[in-house]
Amino acid sequence: MAQSKILVDTNSYLRLAQSVKPLLFVPFGNNEYCLYVIPELEQQHLGNKFPWVNDPEDSQDRQHYPSISKKQKTAIQETYEFV
Repeated sequence: MAQSKILVDTNSYLRLAQSVKPLLFVPFGNNEYCLYVIPELEQQHLGNKFPWVNDPEDSQDRQHYPSISKKQKTAIQETYEFV
């Protein structure tokens, strides 16, 4: 069965990541749900307010990103332009 990928927003990630290890890229449930963050989360300066995000374990957990097909990228860009 294919994975059901779910994007976790930054706020949820920051609330859950310290208490649930590992949080990302671990399939769970009958439908094999798997949590991901967007790559832009890594570029934010979260270490100023949340020093634990710079820990190697947490940084490594965020290195897996969902793959996006060319068709999906086009749909995302069209939606972005519309909004």
